[in-house]
Amino acid sequence: MSPELIGALIGSSVALIGSVVNAIVLMKTNKRAKESEERRHYRELIIKSAIETWKHTNESAARSGARTHRLEAHFIRMMKFSELFIDQPFDEATIDKKLSEMNRATEMFALHADKTAT
Repeated sequence: MSPELIGALIGSSVALIGSVVNAIVLMKTNKRAKESEERRHYRELIIKSAIETWKHTNESAARSGARTHRLEAHFIRMMKFSELFIDQPFDEATIDKKLSEMNRATEMFALHADKTAT
């Protein structure tokens, strides 16, 4: 083989390898951007849901004379819900454990909020 042909093959090979590496990097970047956008969308839904749930719960509590809850407690609960049920797979065997963990987080926040309120 002539040196020109070898040089051309090496140059073509390097260009091909560079293109493949660039394509892989772009695919991973696009995947991360999509996942980030999905997480942002879920968080927005959770915040909107927390606000609506809080409004409904407090309106019902006020009509019946029950104790109303702080909006922050609902945010904590819904963020924990997101962490346990949206960000991770779950099945029938793990639902009770995840709900208990979510309730514990809400109770801990309520206890802390009560301590700091006095």
